[in-house]
Amino acid sequence: MHLVTVLADVELSVLHSSLALRCRRTLRSLSVTRRIPIVDDPLLSADASVGELVAAFDRGGDGILWFTHREVFEQLVGIASEQGASFLPTGKTAKAGVWIVHRDQ
Repeated sequence: MHLVTVLADVELSVLHSSLALRCRRTLRSLSVTRRIPIVDDPLLSADASVGELVAAFDRGGDGILWFTHREVFEQLVGIASEQGASFLPTGKTAKAGVWIVHRDQ
């Protein structure tokens, strides 16, 4: 239920998830509570191409939650920092951490 509380004020329309069972289980309460579908997305798997995932972000719209593995997120942070993003954390991302990122239009 933690995600339900943390994301209570965030408008969501779809949940994209890694195919890993633990990722899907983590999203289940959010999906059920909000009646939002979970879409299995191979681009969110631990060994997927981060470049392809970034391209998917560009094609996606608002209200999409992307649920992936810590190591994938850390690669995404690296790409963002190379592009001059200023919101980035220092150090490692905590396990089961949640980030809400708004891209500039």
